[in-house]
Amino acid sequence: MENNDNAPVITYSKEQIAAMYKISVRTLCKWLKTHEDGLKELGYRNHCKLVFPRIVRYIFENFGYPDYENYRKLFTNEKKTEK
Repeated sequence: MENNDNAPVITYSKEQIAAMYKISVRTLCKWLKTHEDGLKELGYRNHCKLVFPRIVRYIFENFGYPDYENYRKLFTNEKKTEK
């Protein structure tokens, strides 16, 4: 289980993963191409829109976990309160 400093390892779309890293989907696909052999062993296919948890874990472990703050801004309803 991930701690609260990292985005959770769940199913994401490529668009969501790219947004967490603050890159384009095209750049993400280029990153993934550099790890093509390892990803294919896990069942990754280039044309798939969804990325399942075992592949998300591989991505996070090899490219670094996205900052939790990016995840929180994109996927939760938490509001940051400023005073």
